Amino acid sequence: MSKPNASELDSQAQWVASRQFSLFMLGWSSTQVQTVVLWAVVVGLMWHFAPEARAALWTLLSLAVGVARFRISRFFSLRLKNAEAGDQLAFMHRYRWLPFAYALCWGVTPTVFVGFMPLRAEAVCWSFTLGVMAVFLWWSASRLEHTRVVLGAFVLTLLASLAWRALEAPQLIGVRITIWQPLFLLVYGGVVWNVAKAFNQTYTESIDLRYHNERLIESLRAQNQAAVEAVRFKDRFLASAAHDLKQPVNALGIYAEWLASEPELAHELSLKILKATQSVNALFDSLFDFVRLDAGKMQVRQRTIKLAELFDDLEVQFRPIALEKSLSLRVRPRAWTLRTDPIMLQRILSNLLANAMRYTSHGGVLLAVRPWRGGLRLEVWDTGIGVAENQIGHIFAEFYKVQSAGTQEGFGLGLAIVKRLTEALGYELQVRSREGRGTLFRVTLPPDAVVAAPELRTTAARASGRSAASVSGS
Repeated sequence: MSKPNASELDSQAQWVASRQFSLFMLGWSSTQVQTVVLWAVVVGLMWHFAPEARAALWTLLSLAVGVARFRISRFFSLRLKNAEAGDQLAFMHRYRWLPFAYALCWGVTPTVFVGFMPLRAEAVCWSFTLGVMAVFLWWSASRLEHTRVVLGAFVLTLLASLAWRALEAPQLIGVRITIWQPLFLLVYGGVVWNVAKAFNQTYTESIDLRYHNERLIESLRAQNQAAVEAVRFKDRFLASAAHDLKQPVNALGIYAEWLASEPELAHELSLKILKATQSVNALFDSLFDFVRLDAGKMQVRQRTIKLAELFDDLEVQFRPIALEKSLSLRVRPRAWTLRTDPIMLQRILSNLLANAMRYTSHGGVLLAVRPWRGGLRLEVWDTGIGVAENQIGHIFAEFYKVQSAGTQEGFGLGLAIVKRLTEALGYELQVRSREGRGTLFRVTLPPDAVVAAPELRTTAARASGRSAASVSGS
């Protein structure tokens, strides 16, 4: 099994941190009813025995913190319980002050009840105060560093409250405030910390297990989806291949029967057999191109070529098709020299020309080259059926065919191959079309693909001529 990279580790750490915080918030929310009951008992004892001003001040302070706790917990449960890890961590960072306010609020309770109540009532307040914070800290143990800071703040506040009461009422020292109380609070802190560490280990193991389980489930789901897509692709592939190969193969059989029964038609039938064979070959070329691209076995091999020679080959290939359909085929080559992969570039242009011929029944097709910002553009124009605006975004998908009359030939792979090849070469592919008026496909080559351009040669020749004239004039 491969080791996770840095980005995966960061993602895992973020996910674990969000789950830790989520566990704390859900636990905190689930104990609100019990906390309110204990708070009500403490408040009742304070109002019965403690000075009204102190009881009122602590009541208001605890109410404000409690309302904030309730609203924040409710918001998290309703809005962020199943949110992304980043959103949960942003929420945690925004309200990181609340646990400290909660700890400080309960940490100052000794200033309200120590020395003002009977021993039994004071014992109840001590036990409820320590119990409420123990429950809170055990739930916060999902984030141990958080527990350490909050526990420290709570215990120090309790000790400070006892010191404050000792300064306020020295007569309580030795009676209500003894050396055993600070020692007990330190022991309490140690016990809560050890329990929190044990809880943290359980939480951590549970969260790690959940993370790896979810990652495994996600991986299995992706693999299953890939397998389903592969089966669908195979089904579409076989169905399309069977459909599109059926017509030319049937034609070959019919022509062969005619040739056997009427040998005097050999010349005419041989041309038809040649055409059907060429159709089958063209279909297989598309299939092989697509399979090689899909398998990543089609590598870019650049070399220097003359664009005019490539245009001549394409004209020879498509001129008979144009004549048969009574279309005009115009090829406008220029003396450009390029550095490219000639096989890939020829497959791009031949697919575009074949597409143009297939969908054009009158008018013609133009193959041209134009300079563009230091590079050049190869353009294929046609006067065919065009493409509706709502279909342009789909025409480069595998097996997609424009839903118009006369478009049943081919696998629907030609434009998908063109897109994949242009991406492999780093070229830009654009299309403009008007339904019923025709289509323009444009392949833009960058400046570094141009070795020599006609304009550069012309400029050089003119400069040479001017130099010769100046020399002869001198």
